[in-house]
Amino acid sequence: MTSFLQALRQEVEERNELIREGLKGNAAGDPREICRKREPFYLVVDDWDNFVDRTKAQALTLAPLLNEAAGVGVSVILTAHSGKMKGFDEVTKFAKNTTKGLLLGNQGTTNVFPVSSAKELPKFRDGLLFHNGAYVRVRLPKFSPRTDATAQETV
Repeated sequence: MTSFLQALRQEVEERNELIREGLKGNAAGDPREICRKREPFYLVVDDWDNFVDRTKAQALTLAPLLNEAAGVGVSVILTAHSGKMKGFDEVTKFAKNTTKGLLLGNQGTTNVFPVSSAKELPKFRDGLLFHNGAYVRVRLPKFSPRTDATAQETV
């Protein structure tokens, strides 16, 4: 956990420095455009509830770091079972305040994304792709494992 926090903090600091340098030459510049000049940086969390459990000791420093990271162009990709996201800690609040995401089922009582009615919930093989409160229905491709020799070599 310590090395993860150090790596994330270093990336945020480097991006903040890049923004400061970019705005020196052009005060009307867009920080998002400046950050796009860097290689993409992704934080992928496969089970948000497990992540929250493992980071409880660092929650007070991690939550602001996650907010700052998202603000400087770090993409946070997480999976979560919304029924498990019952915590009120700062790290869970970060996840619940998201404005972009893909909803793949019923949110239950923990609404992360605004869905107007139960009829709008995604059906099997569909999802709702959210961006700033608006969403579009998307069809998810069916997974079929490849059986050719090339696919087996890369796996």
